[in-house]
Amino acid sequence: MYFKKPGKIAFILSLAIMLVLFLVPTSVYAQPAKSTYEFSYDLSGKTFVAGGSGTDVPVTLSTDTLGSEGYSNVIYKVSYSGPGTAELWASDSSGTYDVAAIGRWGPASGFALDADFSATTSFECKFDTAGTYTINFELYDLDSDSTITSGSAEINVLEAGKSEYGFSYDVGGKEFIVNEPTVIPVTLQATTTRSEGYGLVIIDVEVNGPGTAKLLAKDTTGTEYDIAAEKHWGPKTGFPLPPDYSATTDVTAIFDTAGDYTITLTLINLSEPVTLMVADKVILPEQMILAQASETITVTEPGQPAQDTNKPASSPEETETAVFTITASGGSGGSISDEGVTEVTQGNDKTYIITPKDGYEISEVMVDGVPVGAVDSYTFSNVDSNHTIYVDFGIIGQIEAAGITEEKETVEVAGVTEELPYTGYDWFHYILAAAALLTAACLCTYLRIEGAKK
Repeated sequence: MYFKKPGKIAFILSLAIMLVLFLVPTSVYAQPAKSTYEFSYDLSGKTFVAGGSGTDVPVTLSTDTLGSEGYSNVIYKVSYSGPGTAELWASDSSGTYDVAAIGRWGPASGFALDADFSATTSFECKFDTAGTYTINFELYDLDSDSTITSGSAEINVLEAGKSEYGFSYDVGGKEFIVNEPTVIPVTLQATTTRSEGYGLVIIDVEVNGPGTAKLLAKDTTGTEYDIAAEKHWGPKTGFPLPPDYSATTDVTAIFDTAGDYTITLTLINLSEPVTLMVADKVILPEQMILAQASETITVTEPGQPAQDTNKPASSPEETETAVFTITASGGSGGSISDEGVTEVTQGNDKTYIITPKDGYEISEVMVDGVPVGAVDSYTFSNVDSNHTIYVDFGIIGQIEAAGITEEKETVEVAGVTEELPYTGYDWFHYILAAAALLTAACLCTYLRIEGAKK
């Protein structure tokens, strides 16, 4: 059989070529496809502290889409940005390296990367300054001088130490009418987040006003409490306070009498309880008070003009720094001006004058539990926290007479032992007792002599 026309031969050959191309596997003539890869980071539950010992972060490079081949010559490029210096320490069979300083991970000449690849490297991360850092990893092909894939992780580095907290009350636009419930959202949150919180805290609740106030709040189980009557919020044994704590509680307020009421919330540290006994009163040292904020609410009778509904919600800065208290007290033998609790507006000064009675002198003045000497006045300047001042008096000459040391008596309060001035007899009483005994002895001797004459 033969073809008479050349065109038919060309047509038959074309069909044969097409059939061959269809039957031959694609892998015979297609270019090989390379795998793709991705970085992943495990930051769950990690805390990073400036100046700390370091935190391990596992970084994984793995195949994302499997191809027919990998790369023959790659490196990890490493970089970071942030407010300070970062160290990223990693180890291999040849040693331990700070890859942040080197700028890469792996040999400078590169290494082979299989098509099906997965490996995790743990990097110990250290930072010298608090703030937000971005760590960048880049898989780089040295043969083609191009980036294969990249990834980044954002790390928030905290200052070392305890967090600071504040209260805020949202009363903006609210009307308070006698015997009508009004909801006040109250927020406790960390205003400065650091690396540590507190093991046990409690919220003290105090309400001052012309009548009785109810403050109803529910706990996490749905149980409702009148925290104004309970005088605290939270379990009596305390509750843990994380460093980044933030929570808002809806408090339903009910007042039975019109007038101005002041609600004061105080966050108290129970982790290391310390109390002082001053003038037969238990005083909380300043270090136990973590935050304090007050809010004044005007309650009106039905039908009367309400308080300014345009009043903005209190911010933590406004409520925490408005008013502080100074508690002044003293022992017998003199007086201190403005004895008791005095409210002082933030930034103001407060001076106390100390006056001993006749025959007495100032023995010691204690400010916030710290002795400041036998001063006759003391000024709290630019007040920005609560304070205490206590003055002790003694009979003139008693404390320094002939090397005699003033006696102390010990009182234990809440597991803490404090030394207070001894309140027993002083030397004047001892002299009187000795004189009485001497007189009695002389009288007995006289009576014996007279009896012998008879």
